[in-house]
Amino acid sequence: MAGLVSMNLLNTMFEDTARSGVLSLGYKYGIKTRFIIGENISYEELKVTTNFSNILGLSDPTIDEFSNITIAIETDYRYILKPIFKIFGY
Repeated sequence: MAGLVSMNLLNTMFEDTARSGVLSLGYKYGIKTRFIIGENISYEELKVTTNFSNILGLSDPTIDEFSNITIAIETDYRYILKPIFKIFGY
């Protein structure tokens, strides 16, 4: 849970964010011994509750729900490729 409070003289805003966590699925394939290509798909749900308060009292909360889907392509190149030691870059 993360929270945000914003205030001025007449209004106050309270905001809470609930996250589901990120679900991620990826796959990598070695085209050559040193060059690897892959993909990654991630999914996350967010629920944001916002309350506004002014000098007359607290208003009804506003609830917003978001779903984020990320699709990425990735590559690796292995500079040093030994059985017990590997250095690679993106």
